[in-house]
Amino acid sequence: MRGKIDVVDYFNNKMLGKHLCSYREHSYENPSASLFLAAYEIIEHYSFCQHTRNIYNTFLIANKGIKRTRQEILRTQYFTNPFYNDYNVLIDLSKKIISQKSSDFSSDEASSSFLFDVSMLFEYFIRKLIKRAGIIVRSKYAQIHKISAGINTGYMRKLEPDLVLESAEGLYIFDVKYKTFDSRFGVGREDLFQLHTYIGQYANEAKIKGCGFIYPISEKRWASLHLDSTNGVISTNIKQHGVDIPFHVVFFKITECDLEFNLSMRNESLDFCTRLKEKIIQMV
Repeated sequence: MRGKIDVVDYFNNKMLGKHLCSYREHSYENPSASLFLAAYEIIEHYSFCQHTRNIYNTFLIANKGIKRTRQEILRTQYFTNPFYNDYNVLIDLSKKIISQKSSDFSSDEASSSFLFDVSMLFEYFIRKLIKRAGIIVRSKYAQIHKISAGINTGYMRKLEPDLVLESAEGLYIFDVKYKTFDSRFGVGREDLFQLHTYIGQYANEAKIKGCGFIYPISEKRWASLHLDSTNGVISTNIKQHGVDIPFHVVFFKITECDLEFNLSMRNESLDFCTRLKEKIIQMV
């Protein structure tokens, strides 16, 4: 028997000797599949896409040959099911690729901007690393904090730190920066102001156990800043409402050796997560 028997129908028509049943068939077809396919087809000529052709084929099957207009796929909504939250980042990225095609991809100049925000990719990469290390990372879409924008319309500004890490003791708030760390003046003024705003708002719901920024850094600059001596973390304190909060700048080392790039990145990924767990969250 497949599905659910309609008991009322059976008793109303029992002389027929038939059982009416109903069932729902799960379908993977939805606008997001069309969105992902459209984005992939724009960038498929790049070499890095050759290793992901199987992913493209999976979405192709899921889409069932359905054709949607550009306007329809750009209206694709976020997934509300927490199980699919990670795809919401991919929705943002795909929309960026498609939206930029008309302005950026028509240019033949080598200096033309590439198809998407690399900072978003680096943030996504760091987020996935941390989650795989067993650290609880709050979804960006689970709970949105807002502050007044100071106008009578009731418009509120969203506060969206890149990473909100959870532990039994409280929260750790980090922003991921895909730019060069200033070894003389440190973190930029605007970035610090933004971090203080995040801390102030999130402290309304939980104790803030730590905060800071994550930067990529080349092997050469890692050595020049003597980061081996601090295990890739610069730690100080910032104060809010009379409370000292640990403040960390964490570096992800990028290898400069093409021949051993994959192995070096894998090792650094493990080292980075270990540093985060031991020196900051103190999980082990």
